[in-house]
Amino acid sequence: MPRRNDERMNNDHGIQVSIFNYLGRASGAPKKRWLIGPERHIIETYILTNCEVVTPYYDAKVTSVPCYFVNGYNFQTERHNTGKSTMNCGVCVKSSSYIDEVNDFYRIIEEIIQLTYPLILDLLIVLFKYRWADPMRGMKVHPRYHLVDVNFKKLYQKDEPFILAQQTVQVYFTQYPSLKRDKADWLAVAKVKGSEGCR
Repeated sequence: MPRRNDERMNNDHGIQVSIFNYLGRASGAPKKRWLIGPERHIIETYILTNCEVVTPYYDAKVTSVPCYFVNGYNFQTERHNTGKSTMNCGVCVKSSSYIDEVNDFYRIIEEIIQLTYPLILDLLIVLFKYRWADPMRGMKVHPRYHLVDVNFKKLYQKDEPFILAQQTVQVYFTQYPSLKRDKADWLAVAKVKGSEGCR
């Protein structure tokens, strides 16, 4: 039985990582709270940059590719897609309810990034980097027909430009079918079916 002021190893899980194997113990009544805002990112970055075992993964280089096939779709970056007859750079991240277009996020792929963790079984993660329409100011949903219009001049201001490739479905953006000037910056969204052959 440790004495009141004894330090002990804080390693009940058996992980042999230096940052988790320190002498010390907590005292007093614990309180739980959420990490909010940038605080979580700051803490995680600090821990990762101060953990020797994580360093080889944290300094990983990424590979940028122009196309990626996933979920039955051929996704392309906006730059690679320029001048082509079909649009493959539009994506939608679905809300939890498939018919709830109001909570969907619509984006244009700026970059496709492959991130490899070579020391962990050569794991590969593919991320899409986006610019995305603000779901409040840059998106309209017709109340009856559920037609969606987006405006990429009204961008979402949160700094969350990445999403996992497998979380997306493909959409097509087309000029708004109206002669009125008030719709000049708006694009109509058309949903695309994935190809079974790519799945």
